[in-house]
Parts: sequence; structure tokens; C-alpha cells
Amino acid sequence: IYEFNMDYYLNLWYSKDEKLIDKYKYLIMLDLNKKDLNELSKKDKVINKYMEEVNKINEDPEFYEYISAEEDNRKIENSLRSQYKREGLAEGRAEGRAQGIKEGIKEGIKEGIKDTAKKMKKENIDINIISKVTNLTKEEIEKL
Repeated sequence: IYEFNMDYYLNLWYSKDEKLIDKYKYLIMLDLNKKDLNELSKKDKVINKYMEEVNKINEDPEFYEYISAEEDNRKIENSLRSQYKREGLAEGRAEGRAQGIKEGIKEGIKEGIKDTAKKMKKENIDINIISKVTNLTKEEIEKL
């Protein structure tokens, strides 16, 4: 991948240095406005062909609609919405799983404590002791 400093090449165009413009004309043409591109295309067949293609594309209503600023912004917004939605769903699922695991652990501990209290009650252990050990109320223990 090549990266070019297009400001540098555009400045060459405005410097009017014919030698440098001729040397870098194919890079310069990529960043010119229509008026300047027309001027450059008069001196070079390749650039003239490029200019004809640019004009043909710009006159194509289907392409214009596809690439208009409004359509481009709409597509960008839709892409961002879709990305944020996917990220939000993934984050929500992860949070839900974490919450589900925490809730499941809490429920499991509660059930284990109740099961232990039930066994202690079957062994005729005093309800006050069961309550003290399990942190269950006397009413909860009596319902077991």
C-alpha cells in the first residue's frame, strides 16, 4: 500500500512548474477540481481519457444516486447503526450471562442452605441453632 501526500502534489500544480507537473501529472490529476483537470487533460491523452471517464460516470444518474453525499451519509449511518446494534447485543448477552450466572449461584446457595436446614431439622436439631447456622428465619425453617 502506498500513501501519497496529495497536498504536496496539488501544490506542484499550483506552482505551475511545468517540469514537475509533467513528471507527477498522473498523481496530480487525482486531486484536481474539474476546471483544473480539464486544463491538464488538454496536454495529455491519458489524462484526457481519464477526464472523459470521469465525466461519463458523473453523468450516470444511477451512479450519481449511488454515490451522492446524502446516499453516502445514509449508508454510513446504516452501517454505524448496524455495528452499534451488534456491539450492544453482544454486550447485553455478555452482561445477561454474567447476571444469569450470579443469579444462578445465589439461587444454588439458597437451595443448598435450605436443604441443609431441612436435614438438620430431620435430625431434631434445635430451630434456634439451625437459624443461627443458616441465617434462615424460624418461619422459613418451620415451612421446610
